[in-house]
Amino acid sequence: MNAEHQIKIMELTEMTNDLDNLLSNLREGIVFVDDNLEIRKFTKEISSVLRIRSSDVGRPLGELTHLLKGEHPLVSAREVAKSLQPVEKKVVCQSNQNYLMRILPYE
Repeated sequence: MNAEHQIKIMELTEMTNDLDNLLSNLREGIVFVDDNLEIRKFTKEISSVLRIRSSDVGRPLGELTHLLKGEHPLVSAREVAKSLQPVEKKVVCQSNQNYLMRILPYE
């Protein structure tokens, strides 16, 4: 039984390492949140839109400040969490940089 647990732990560690490696090499701004809209993981590129750092993991998304004009990502995230339907819209940062914001339900 203990050997089975060790194998499962090794498999989970490998999967976590793979996911961390993938996220660190993506050039997309991504935030993963849980059912309570608390931050689980994110890519460093999202920091061009959200004021986020590694110590924010576990914090509610609504506590973060952002650089979007006329749009709060929390509003759209709540909409997606409730409807389980994706939202996609063009947004503009305070620097006038245009982005496509896509929020998908985690199923």
